[in-house]
Amino acid sequence: MRPTVMLAAGAVAAFASLLSGRPALAEYGSIAYDAHSGRSGAAWNQHLSRRADGIALRRCDTPGCMIRLRVGPRMCGALATTAERRGWGTGIAPRRAQARFAALQACQRFNSGRCLIRIAGCDR
Repeated sequence: MRPTVMLAAGAVAAFASLLSGRPALAEYGSIAYDAHSGRSGAAWNQHLSRRADGIALRRCDTPGCMIRLRVGPRMCGALATTAERRGWGTGIAPRRAQARFAALQACQRFNSGRCLIRIAGCDR
């Protein structure tokens, strides 16, 4: 009788997870940027936030690279910089266009001159 109860409980839990609409494994992203060199890197759809950080830092590939934005499941992120890549801003939103707009606004709020989108992406 005991195995039947456990099997039923497992089936109920599996069915409930399907109804929740959330992915079994969350996806994370990160954007790294080095304001001194202007280099950047990003990672998307990683199962762990720290894994996304590591990939973004490796892609940025300078000692001055720092994680500037962490993006959670079903969210989008963007990095905008000035033309000479010295000033920057980030944005996060549910849609890519909104994240791009937020990054441009943040960049222009703190820097003079024109800002350009350098990285934009979304997590599942």
